[in-house]
Parts: sequence; C-alpha cells; structure tokens
Amino acid sequence: MAAVGDELYLVGGQPDWISDELWRYSTTHGTWELLETPAKGAKPSARSDHAMAAVGSELYLHGGYAEHTGRDELWMYPTTNGTWKLMVTPAEGPIYMPCDGSGQPCGGSAMAVV
Repeated sequence: MAAVGDELYLVGGQPDWISDELWRYSTTHGTWELLETPAKGAKPSARSDHAMAAVGSELYLHGGYAEHTGRDELWMYPTTNGTWKLMVTPAEGPIYMPCDGSGQPCGGSAMAVV
C-alpha cells in the first residue's frame, strides 16, 4: 500500500488468493474504487509479498511472489494517467533480482529498493 496525497493505493494480496487488481481509497470520502487498466494495457501479474511505494504522484511496485516464483519486475504507475509501465533498461531487459517481501524506502523524489 502507498499514499499519494489523500489517497491510498493497494495492489494484490493474500493469503486466500493473489490479485492483479489496483484499488484506490479516498481518505476524504471514505470510499474504495477499483482502477481499471485500459483495454490491452500492460499491468503487473497477480502477486503477493511485493513492495509498493509512492514518489511524487507515481507508484512503484517491485518484486513479489506469483506462480510459485519470485518476481523481478519493477513497475511504475503514474496516478495522473493510470497506465502501468514496466521499467527496463533498453539493451539489457529487467535489471532487478527476483524477490519477495522487499522494502522501498523513499523520500522526496528518490527511492531505494532494498
């Protein structure tokens, strides 16, 4: 879960099931909203035990556990346009080690995946 302004964002979960849904909670109105991915848009697979953090108005989701394996992706979701983006290096592909239960300390405009 991560906060952007007065809204909380939640992706995935467990223990009874894993999910690829993204939910937003308004602390102002006390309501939940399921955020839909645009048709044919990329998004993270269903997972649990991942880390999520906000830097400015962008959410970052890293790692987790899905399909009996650790995930190595780092995804970015700008809350201003609602489109997931898989973060990769142009020539090398994903650069992150598979992990679950990782943490993402962040502050200001910087984030460290640990």
